[in-house]
Amino acid sequence: MTDTLDKIEQALRNILPNYLAWKEQGNGMTRIDVRLDDLRSARAALALIPEVRGEIERLTKERDEARKKAGQNHDLYNCAIVDLVDARAEIERLREAMTPSGETKAAYISEFKFTIDDIDGDGFECKRSVTVPWTTTKEIMKAIAERAKPAQKGE
Repeated sequence: MTDTLDKIEQALRNILPNYLAWKEQGNGMTRIDVRLDDLRSARAALALIPEVRGEIERLTKERDEARKKAGQNHDLYNCAIVDLVDARAEIERLREAMTPSGETKAAYISEFKFTIDDIDGDGFECKRSVTVPWTTTKEIMKAIAERAKPAQKGE
């Protein structure tokens, strides 16, 4: 847009000397009067150019600020989307970890143990390590999954 205004301004500035030269040559009063009206219009147009440029600069600045703000909002939106995708992925991992399956059985079996006081075959007191059975591990997983479910309305 500024290039267009520069071209208009240059064209008007090129025309003005021709009008003035024509007036000096005295090429007929009627023609001169019409050309003078044109000249006055051209001068008025030239006078408006700084004002138009200022308005274009103001609008360009507003547009750039709006784009920047939109970009910031877009960045915030993208961050929120990434956070949402990450949260959904974490939920899926947690659900998988709390759902009994071949994978979770392989991951958890023999992982949980506790120690009990016992008597060995010779009658001596000893401590014995007991592995939590897979069935008990599944029951624990089920209880945790149930507790993690959102409360139903009215509960």
